[in-house]
Amino acid sequence: MDMCRFSGVQDHEYRKVVGALDFVKAQILEQQVDSKPAGAAQELTEKRRQLILDSMWFRAIDARYATIKPAHAKTCKWLLQRSEYRDWLDVAKISAHHGLLWIKGKPGSRKSTLLKFAVQSVRKTMRTATVICFFFNARGEELEKSTLGMYRSLLSQLLRAFPDIQDILDNFKSGQDAETFDWQIDSLQSLFAAAILRLGERHLICFIDALDESGEDQIRDLVVFLEALGRPIGASPANFRVCLSSRHYPHISIGNAIEMTLEGQEGHDQDIANFLSSELKAGSGKVFETIKNEILERASGVFLW
Repeated sequence: MDMCRFSGVQDHEYRKVVGALDFVKAQILEQQVDSKPAGAAQELTEKRRQLILDSMWFRAIDARYATIKPAHAKTCKWLLQRSEYRDWLDVAKISAHHGLLWIKGKPGSRKSTLLKFAVQSVRKTMRTATVICFFFNARGEELEKSTLGMYRSLLSQLLRAFPDIQDILDNFKSGQDAETFDWQIDSLQSLFAAAILRLGERHLICFIDALDESGEDQIRDLVVFLEALGRPIGASPANFRVCLSSRHYPHISIGNAIEMTLEGQEGHDQDIANFLSSELKAGSGKVFETIKNEILERASGVFLW
């Protein structure tokens, strides 16, 4: 009799089980750290922890974020007033959406510009929050367009921001020798989940841009991981939120997450109109207005014409 209920390793239900097991593993890892007797010799020295952190870094780790031009002076501010965005930031409502917001839009709708604006806004206005981010880059090197690179970047930012939880690295098994680190997604997920469990009352806000610029199977795995990570967060005081952006994924969604579509957003359409009025140097009068209105109509929510 066939005792296997999954069609294969990419089966969505199988990935849910794997995500749940990763979270259990993270809880065990946290207990191992907490159960160390006071004064016991640490398995890793501060120097080795630093070696592990340094091994997560790669040359183009923030290249995509750095190359995105700042938002036009009269654009993007509407996002801060949207109910979806405000509910996502509202700690009192975290049990409803598990800290997850997914912004979707057409190619060329300036999702990356909007997300960079959000990153900068949170850093400026929420001084008690720590912000980490990763922007996928399909034109970049392999780690720029893979979730392996994303986890390495986010975990590095998280641990550098909170040095007191770097002791989760003490149970990390490295490669063939003490200075070889063969990073795998499973180990990065376990460490990331363990770090989230140690946040306590601290605020951590994570932005992940351009999911569609990575492989679809990788994104499915990430979504399952975030779903599993979000469940206990929704029932605990931990202040952890994730904002994703991507093109439309017809077959991938996150349960309980808030979803926001750029097309049809009044503020987004007004952004295009403001940008056009500022950049189109065609004078004034009826002819100018006719040209501007035709461009706006044909733009259909997209900045790149």
